[in-house]
Amino acid sequence: MSESAESPKTLRVLYVLGSLDPKTGGPAQSAPHMWISARRAGIDVTAAFVIGEAADDSVGMLARLSAEGIRLRSFPVTIGFQQNRRWGVSWGLAVWLIRHAKDYDIIHGHGAWMFSTFIALLAAMLSRKHFILTPHESLTKGDVDKGRRTIATFIKKAIKKLYATSCDSILFASYAEKNTSEDQDATLRRAVLYHPVIDERLGTQRPMRNPSSLQPIRVGYLGRFDPKKNLELLIKAVKNCPGVLLSIAGGGAPDYEDKLRKLAHAENIAARVSWLGFISATQRAEFFASIDVLVMPSVFEGFGMVAAEALSCGVPVIVTRASGIAELVTKYDCGIVIDATLEAVVEAMSSLQKNPDRLAAFSERGQDMARQELTFSVYGTKLSELYHNLGSSH
Repeated sequence: MSESAESPKTLRVLYVLGSLDPKTGGPAQSAPHMWISARRAGIDVTAAFVIGEAADDSVGMLARLSAEGIRLRSFPVTIGFQQNRRWGVSWGLAVWLIRHAKDYDIIHGHGAWMFSTFIALLAAMLSRKHFILTPHESLTKGDVDKGRRTIATFIKKAIKKLYATSCDSILFASYAEKNTSEDQDATLRRAVLYHPVIDERLGTQRPMRNPSSLQPIRVGYLGRFDPKKNLELLIKAVKNCPGVLLSIAGGGAPDYEDKLRKLAHAENIAARVSWLGFISATQRAEFFASIDVLVMPSVFEGFGMVAAEALSCGVPVIVTRASGIAELVTKYDCGIVIDATLEAVVEAMSSLQKNPDRLAAFSERGQDMARQELTFSVYGTKLSELYHNLGSSH
């Protein structure tokens, strides 16, 4: 019997990410979780990424990835692009990718508009290797048309067509993201895999607090400060829910944050709003332990990592229908799914404030959902199957 018949080939996968700095957005957190899941599923994993001035923020993650047996290849940001490090502009990375793509079976890029992803695709094409893209919401119509900048939109649409004709598969984080991405090419293989959230080896879950102690109710928000997150809506809703306390964690847009703070004062609820600033991955558990429900009133979310993390920690959520996580919230009845309107947010928060027992039930079902759908092992198994099916189809 041949060696290949005795055991399946260990796939060598190269992941490419623009930046591991957590302040650059969700991919810096979700992508490493994917890599760990793949490694534990038996994939030989190498991760190539750009390290900028904020490298210290990534030290803990780098140590964790290395401990998991993941090969790390880091490259400096090209001079002149330090302020936009999330784009992954690094000539060192580009040269390395062109030279070494041939050493891998699959190249897997994160984010459609990253310089790093574009070069990774080019390197895969030159080396005749499989290329998979996880867009992290970047292929949706809302992202392509963001800001209505004609030239930028034109360039994005051109790159989108390149991905549609060159990628072996595009991996979406939810059906909501898949269905709202442009140019649904029937010939292009697309897959949906919810992001991995729970590392079974860490035991991150917590019990829900005693429902009798839930007065006043404590509402939380965690994420980037961006108009699509609808924070104005949440602040106005708190005004219409007497007694509700709001904790806001995140940042990234000082001018926008100043506008939100002024709105809280104008609505006369400044005393009920706490501004926590950016919190690290290690501080998230403490944040979730301090709130009773997480509200995510976004105009759109391809997945909703923060809501998924909250649910895994026993914190119920209020999310809009235009979010990927709403699919799981509805399936497992572990929160409230609403339209992105002031009336809907007010009604949802008020109903939970009046019925703390419902919060406790949501908490239990949310943790059950996370154990069944969002563990590293579940994700790794499905991702490994996708990779092997890709290899056997050629």
